[in-house]
Amino acid sequence: PAPVLHRGVLHYTEEEQAEALADHLEQQFTPSITADPFTQSFRNIRFETLKHNPTLPLAGDVTVDEVWQMIKIAPIRKAPGPDQIPSIMLKLLPISGLKILTIILNSILHLLHFPKSWKLATIVMIPKPSKPQHLPGNRRPISLLPTMAKVAEKVILNRMMPRIQPLIPEHQYGYQPEISTTQAILQLLDYGSRHFRHQHPPRF
Repeated sequence: PAPVLHRGVLHYTEEEQAEALADHLEQQFTPSITADPFTQSFRNIRFETLKHNPTLPLAGDVTVDEVWQMIKIAPIRKAPGPDQIPSIMLKLLPISGLKILTIILNSILHLLHFPKSWKLATIVMIPKPSKPQHLPGNRRPISLLPTMAKVAEKVILNRMMPRIQPLIPEHQYGYQPEISTTQAILQLLDYGSRHFRHQHPPRF
């Protein structure tokens, strides 16, 4: 592989490059706290209060059919995560295997505990086209998640969205189903056009 330049040092071996890229990602994703001490202290107190509030378990009503529907629509060409279980293996599960997976998902909802091994990801650094490859910043990190974790996330999301959707502001366009930031631009143009016509009505 091409050498990687990090902290003024060129790294040649795969092990050295992996360490350099990991250090780069750690720097990139370490949050930068810019709030004043009072605000940060208030946030910490609020976070600790919320963390220790009792949380009611979600309804453990996942069915075998729901699990199968989630698995059925999973793309088979996606690379697996650290567990090395591709989606095609889940698609080949017998009914007994689907029942076991359903029990696990219902336990996650009831116990409010997501398995730690399902929180791990394999990070693959994809080179950005037409960019110098010796700079870590010119590689895009892609997270490969465990396939079963993706199924669990979709099951949880289906139960959270009906509660969360009413809380989302009307003008939130990013990460919303069937809409995108393009609609935000169109709405801004429409607002500007209507405002202009109001200030400058047509003359006949």
